[in-house]
Amino acid sequence: MVYELDLQVGRIISALKAKGVYENTLIIFTSDNGGLTWKVPGTLASGHTPSGIYRGSKNDPYEGGHRVPFIMSWANKKPATIISNEPVLVQDILSTISAASGNKLSVEQAPDSNNLLPLLFDNTAEFKSREYLMLQGGSRNEIIYRQGDWKLIIQSDKTLSKFEPVALFNLTDNITEKEGDNLIYHPQHKKRVAELLGRYLDIRQTRVPTI
Repeated sequence: MVYELDLQVGRIISALKAKGVYENTLIIFTSDNGGLTWKVPGTLASGHTPSGIYRGSKNDPYEGGHRVPFIMSWANKKPATIISNEPVLVQDILSTISAASGNKLSVEQAPDSNNLLPLLFDNTAEFKSREYLMLQGGSRNEIIYRQGDWKLIIQSDKTLSKFEPVALFNLTDNITEKEGDNLIYHPQHKKRVAELLGRYLDIRQTRVPTI
């Protein structure tokens, strides 16, 4: 599949160059979820670890389920390579391609989308960094709320009437999310759990824009 992916991306690049538009084309390469580690028999046994050091894979609320590469390329705008550790989300593509085409979206049109072009041009002064991230853990009604180094996993139900915190990880100290270091039931973090859950519910109920 890696070989096939290389071939298909190569076909797109070749077509853009043949049309004479490659130099002025913004290319974004990413994925909507992590790899299929445990869902494909023999994957790990073969030595293939698509999630790397991270726990979990597609459909999981852990980092291996949603932490993926995000690559932008725009040949005649930014030929130099820049690496950023800024957390971004897939919905940021909307505001990014809008800005690239010279069309500015209103807050009403894209309240949860962040323009990433300042990152591409290494202009961090103009970039609005996210204070928090909200993600869906997959099809099991799991919610992820991340603020700074802290990540809270919340178990909901199909009616979205119940929200129960089930995991708290400090991603700086526990990037692999070892269950032994799940701080959800530690008394000293009880207040933190309540604050993170309360903040998530407030955002959800008030529908305040996340950007």
